[in-house]
Amino acid sequence: MMRDEGVPAAMSAAFEAATGHLAVRIMAALDAAQAAGGDIRGRQSAAILVRRPGPFDYTWDLRIDNDANPNARLRELVNIRLAAAILDHRAEDAPTLDVLLADFETANRLHASDEQTFWFAVQGLSGAAGATDRAAALLAPIFDRAPQWKDLLHRIDIGGAAPLQQRFPR
Repeated sequence: MMRDEGVPAAMSAAFEAATGHLAVRIMAALDAAQAAGGDIRGRQSAAILVRRPGPFDYTWDLRIDNDANPNARLRELVNIRLAAAILDHRAEDAPTLDVLLADFETANRLHASDEQTFWFAVQGLSGAAGATDRAAALLAPIFDRAPQWKDLLHRIDIGGAAPLQQRFPR
């Protein structure tokens, strides 16, 4: 159903030329497919499905349907996932505050959101020396524009939240 017989070759070349995470390379192939003519029916959906061996062991299952620009929307989902992966320091020894903040800036370049900022401030910075002031600085504008986030801060039971709960009383 490809508009032009050059679509598969364009996809292959783009995938091989791209670097980085598998999802970034797949997005490069999808963009190249669209640029080479895409689907004869037009743009309407895009998906990335990555599976480990075994039944239903999906590591990435992202799909956009019935959209005028599905690749752009799919890229947003990919960037949300990649940003979250950058901020996931569970498997590492406690990184320094400078490393945490640098990773947060990198993640924000991919996908900035109140959700990401809130959890980074509350969980990501908890336990880092001198991080409470930085976390409070990140949270204050969110609480000003969307007070429900402050309510959430007081509902969660996370050790790192206590100093922030005191700083931002109900």
